Amino acid sequence: AIAHYRHWDSDIEADVSYEAERLQDRVPELVVAKSLGTLIAASAFALYSFRPKAAVLIGVPLCNFNPQQRQLLRHLSDQVPTLFVQQSADPGASYFELQSLVRDFGHAEAAQVSGDDHAYANISELVAAIDPWWNRVNSKGQAKHQQTSHG
Repeated sequence: AIAHYRHWDSDIEADVSYEAERLQDRVPELVVAKSLGTLIAASAFALYSFRPKAAVLIGVPLCNFNPQQRQLLRHLSDQVPTLFVQQSADPGASYFELQSLVRDFGHAEAAQVSGDDHAYANISELVAAIDPWWNRVNSKGQAKHQQTSHG
């Protein structure tokens, strides 16, 4: 399901807390979030029992995140397998800047895609970055589930 943010269709300012609360108690297999949505997903995890089994965070605008918000990203990826996908020269944070932050997060991996516009319009490049990670993470989850179910 796609979370449709209210600020997409109105003049209302984006409200991270409001959008994060709307995700309360959901347990998706995978959350894919871009830009401000990365902060919404991390906030929902920390504050509203949003429990994805895995996360893909695309185009994290670190230049707009304060230290507390950066900690929310850590909190999520310390507990949930998380792939950070960042353009090599994204204006919100380059791949190098993002990778420097997340390399010590518990279950985080970072993937670089080309670009410098924060648009992430090259879908085939995104798929090439996400698919191998998802297949690896998803197979671990299935193996764990089979051990629990049969053992």
